[in-house]
Amino acid sequence: MNRKKIVIVFIFMFSLFGCMTNNEAKSESNNSIVSNNLVERTYIESEKNIAINSVLLNEYVEQMSISLVDNLNPRIKDVKVAVTSFVELSSRLTKTSALGNQLAESFIHEVQKFGIPVIDFKTLDSIKVTSSGDFIFSRNISELSVTNNINYVLSGTLVYGEFGVVVNARIINLKTKVVVSSARKLIPHFVLKSENVD
Repeated sequence: MNRKKIVIVFIFMFSLFGCMTNNEAKSESNNSIVSNNLVERTYIESEKNIAINSVLLNEYVEQMSISLVDNLNPRIKDVKVAVTSFVELSSRLTKTSALGNQLAESFIHEVQKFGIPVIDFKTLDSIKVTSSGDFIFSRNISELSVTNNINYVLSGTLVYGEFGVVVNARIINLKTKVVVSSARKLIPHFVLKSENVD
């Protein structure tokens, strides 16, 4: 009789332990699904934010381009602009960054939309065909021809601050060094981080 009771108690305990283990496994599985869903949602939201912020950076450049064209002296004829890298405001004015180069590339696109001819002085006289690709751009001064048809240059400075980077853009007459138009914008850090240029 005692042996039967012991066997029954043992079976009951074993069944109870099995149910608990099964419930724990289900709980872990549910937690894993919730965790994976959370990671996936976070990734998707992050991708959306990056896409939105990328648009924002282009919008800043577009707004500055509108200001530059609006402020441009309407009496100026035959404006041919070259766009150079934006530099960090320092004593030497020779240090640029990914942001400085990206701004230059964006301004090339935005300014020419207003009908202003943009001269790309980094363009070779002919296509360079190599085993790794076909190229039309170069930063090697010996490969580039001196361009006498550029009469204005668009460039500017970058001032890094607590809340972002102040971009000072200007169009300058190459011959007289007169600033014929200017624009200024503060681009917040969160916008720059989304572009990996902060």
